[in-house]
Amino acid sequence: MRSLGNEAGRGISHWLVMIGCLLFSSLSLSQQLTGALSLRLGPGIGYPVSIELPSGTYIDITQRRNTWLLIRDERDEGGWAKIAEVGESGGLKERLAWRLTELKKESNGEVVGRWFNFNQGYGLALGWKLPSDYGHWLFEIEKASDAQVEWHSLASWYLSQHNITAHSYYSAGMGLGVAQENSKSQIFSEYGDAQQAVYGGIELALGLRPTKQVNTGLSVRYLFAASSADADETVLSWYWSFGI
Repeated sequence: MRSLGNEAGRGISHWLVMIGCLLFSSLSLSQQLTGALSLRLGPGIGYPVSIELPSGTYIDITQRRNTWLLIRDERDEGGWAKIAEVGESGGLKERLAWRLTELKKESNGEVVGRWFNFNQGYGLALGWKLPSDYGHWLFEIEKASDAQVEWHSLASWYLSQHNITAHSYYSAGMGLGVAQENSKSQIFSEYGDAQQAVYGGIELALGLRPTKQVNTGLSVRYLFAASSADADETVLSWYWSFGI
């Protein structure tokens, strides 16, 4: 009976380790180069060399196009190199080569959920995050309610994002939106006056990427709009976000 228990325990431990690896391993392939590697501006020999990575550089392989790989270094700089050249430079271990099939498709964006809080209440936001060359676009719907206060908003944000480490980043950007308040709300309108307001804003954020599929972080937004004399023209809010 004891041997059966030991075997069961080993089996459970084995599966827990496998599940942990799947949850906390990134789909980008992180390696350390053992030789120099030249990167090009695009996936083809017709593109000029953009950067030379020395031996010892840590790289991430983030995308594949046919026989070319998109490489990023620790400073988030990079370019394209052939699969064979990456392998010869030690940047693609054989045990990870099969995962290249996961990199064939470019990202079509991700769903982002946010819980936010401001001076008159709290609410939830749902958005779609689309990557760009230097950051991302975020298209978002917000709904907040606290007692009798109602706030609905539709906004578009552009955020420039920069890596701090391989799994953390900061971002800053601007946005425009339109909001609808009920008569009990005093965010951009005075009490007793239901109003629609066009607003602008800036955002600062710090985030974490435990894996490539998940990111989370905290952000602060400062919103401003032209309002009536008795109403607030600005509002400060903070957000906790979760994206997949």
